[in-house]
Amino acid sequence: MHEAARRSLISVSLTAVMITANHLYVLGPKAFGLGAVLLVGPAALLWWFRNTQSPVAFAGYLLMNLWIVVGFGVIKGLWGITLPLYLGTGLAAVSAAYPKPILGPYGFEASGILMFIGSLFVAYYAYQLLEAKRAGPVLPRARARTGAFLAAAGLVAAFVFVDRDRWAAPVGGVVKIGVIVPTAGPYAILGNSFLKAVQMAKDDLRGTKYRYQLVLVDIGTDESTARVAIERALRVDRVDAIVGGISRFGLLTKPLANAARIPHTCVCSVTSIGDGAYNFTNIPTRGRGPAVGARSRAARDPENRLPHPGLSEHSGARGGGEGGGRAGRSLRLVRLRLLGFRDQLSRAHRRSPSLEPRHLLCRDLQPPARDPRPTTVRREGPQHRLRRSAVAQ
Repeated sequence: MHEAARRSLISVSLTAVMITANHLYVLGPKAFGLGAVLLVGPAALLWWFRNTQSPVAFAGYLLMNLWIVVGFGVIKGLWGITLPLYLGTGLAAVSAAYPKPILGPYGFEASGILMFIGSLFVAYYAYQLLEAKRAGPVLPRARARTGAFLAAAGLVAAFVFVDRDRWAAPVGGVVKIGVIVPTAGPYAILGNSFLKAVQMAKDDLRGTKYRYQLVLVDIGTDESTARVAIERALRVDRVDAIVGGISRFGLLTKPLANAARIPHTCVCSVTSIGDGAYNFTNIPTRGRGPAVGARSRAARDPENRLPHPGLSEHSGARGGGEGGGRAGRSLRLVRLRLLGFRDQLSRAHRRSPSLEPRHLLCRDLQPPARDPRPTTVRREGPQHRLRRSAVAQ
């Protein structure tokens, strides 16, 4: 019995180390407190039992083993990490009804798998310890193997059933789309522009099978208040999809959309937001900057009628920027159009195509007076630098 107890304690200790390593990604330094409980608790209970043969100590030790096996091994290690990683990836590859699993860092996934494997050893040696105490088998070997096999098969079948996405018709034939934007603060211009663009897109819908309702979710400027607002939209407003236009809040929305299993489209330049499961982005990334996107867009929309939400956030990004010639001016015009000055801007742009868009916001929409001071160019080294000098002193 002492040998069985020693093997059981070793398996518990090693698994506790894996649990601590895994929970460092979730709890941070608090994971060391959890690890201390899992290391010291079983050891103290087993020492108490070996010295006093107390049934309370033995029952407490078995309960600690059960906590490790079920709570950390089966629920988190197997159901939360191992099955999504292997079975979920395979199911997503053969059927579009299964979402691509969302994977964490390598250390998190690896420690989760080891946590599940360690829990198997904890269960096995705890069973051996129980047999050694009773001086006989708890269950017939064949029945124990059959029960373990049926339990594993049941968990796999349950995962296949639960992981599948099932379509359900919207309640009342109305599809609720949450628009995640701030309408005040430093993001007010971008947020209101994006909201107008989404409203214009909704107004353009004709003859659709379902009706679409926009639910404005004003997330403010603070991430804590934004999270509360998004959770309220998911829990109370019961939105069926989410659209957003700011990368900072797209990163915050991503895990919430995954948990709710609803699509989230973000006009964001942070590529890590899109995961191919429930989160998607549509802003060109490195190699296809805003200017390149504007050129391809101009080919599809020569009259520049389609609003492009989110360009004001990314118009100065690499690959184009606001000063990129005709494409840069098109981007600036699109951004300003979303502010409600469409007619005035169109007339002014036709009258003076080279006019800077920031001057179009003048009250009379007249070209600004030119700077009378001439400029001179002087060579300095291998580069040319434009310097302005006053000639009339």
